[in-house]
Parts: sequence; structure tokens; C-alpha cells
Amino acid sequence: MLDLKELQKPTDVAQKVLSLLPKKSSFETWCLKIHTCWKVAFYSTSRQKGDVLLYGDPSLVHESTIESLKSRIQSQVHDVLRGHHLYFDEVVYLLGAASHNLPNGIVKQPDAAYTSVGAKPPLKPRMTLEVAYKNENLERLIEEVKLWNSWDIKYSAGIKIEVKVTGTRENKADDIKMFWVQQYEVEREPTVLEFGPGICKEPNLPRFQVRFLLSCLIEVNPSLDTFICFDLFQVQQKIWNVIADEAEDNAHGG
Repeated sequence: MLDLKELQKPTDVAQKVLSLLPKKSSFETWCLKIHTCWKVAFYSTSRQKGDVLLYGDPSLVHESTIESLKSRIQSQVHDVLRGHHLYFDEVVYLLGAASHNLPNGIVKQPDAAYTSVGAKPPLKPRMTLEVAYKNENLERLIEEVKLWNSWDIKYSAGIKIEVKVTGTRENKADDIKMFWVQQYEVEREPTVLEFGPGICKEPNLPRFQVRFLLSCLIEVNPSLDTFICFDLFQVQQKIWNVIADEAEDNAHGG
């Protein structure tokens, strides 16, 4: 039992937590069990000393990307419901970034999640979305999508955004890569599709059209089931513009 009353400062917490972890365990293994968009890291720097780090990704690019994906979903579902005189939130339960208890004791938050209005508790997502920008690499995002899929999620997807700056301050260049990761309930492994500016160069290319059935989002009458689609060129252009906005904000101290 970790008695916080005995601990006087953050370094005490770091040292105490490390002493409780199995010797062969890694922080990543431990962190998965308390997974949130903000992560706490404990590092021992020497005997009786350590650092406690809190890190996450509330960046403009991260937040704008997830909001854009949510908006595209809502707009298309609204078009389906319009003729039935229903509003989006009358049939779609917006779970947001709420925590969920996954198998093996893992507590995890997506960037967005959905299920049907009227779903029985505990409210389990039918679909999840993740965005990885500064705090997660592509391999970690793939593992996140697979983790959701292990809970029998109908459809889990995510975007990885990589921005590498090269050159000098006066002659700077950005290398931008983007990856779409998705996995349906019945698939054994996720599909990974690169769609950055150097790969996906125009709209409406069949290879860069990704879609999922409305029934992955909510319980729906088969007569109403239809595809919700993303043109990854349009998604890419939106992200690219926000990356430029974020860089300009940073340059002006924003």
C-alpha cells in the first residue's frame, strides 16, 4: 500500500513507485493500466532521488484533427437522419474521451468514442478514434487501435501525424508524414495507410477513400445502414493547414 502521508516531495513518490514495480517491468507496461491522455512518468535518477513527469498532447494540431474527424462524422450521419426527422444526439451517444475499463484491468481513454442512445450499461464504445501527434509514435498508435479491437469494438481508427524539421533557422524545411490506422472487429490486424503530402496528392483517389458502416457507430435498421466516408486528401489538407497555423502561433509566442 502506497501511504502518501509518508511522502514529503515528488521525488519521494517517484522512488516509492519504482520500488513497487516488478524489476523486469517497464514504465510503459505500468502506464497502460492507468492510461489517459495525460501520462505520469516516474524516473529514478540516483539513490533516493527521482523525477516525476506529466506529459500529454493538448496541441492545436491534435485537438483540431480530432474535432475535424468528429465534425465529418456528424455531418454525414445528419444527412442520413434528416429524412427521418431525427437529430444526431437522439440516436448517437457521444462518449467523448471518457475512461473505459478494458480487459486485464486496463483503464483507457480514446480521443473520441461513440455508441447508440439506449445502450445498456456499462456504456461500451462501438467505435473509437485516436490521434497521435507529439506524444505517441506510429507503433504505439497501432497498439492502441489493437487494444481497442481486443475489446470487440466494431471499428477503431486513428491518425498519426509526424513533423520533422530540417535545415537551418533561415532555411527550414518540414518533412510531414501522415498515417491512417484502422481495424474492424472481425480483422486480426490493423490496416495502415500512409497519406501524407508526398503520397496522397489529389482528392477522390479510390486508394485514399476510407469508410465504415453506420452500424459500426450505432445500432441501426439495415435499411438505413450506409457508409460514412473520409477522403484522406481532404483530411490531410486540413491537418497541413493547422500545422502551418500552429507554427505561426509558436513563432509569435502564441
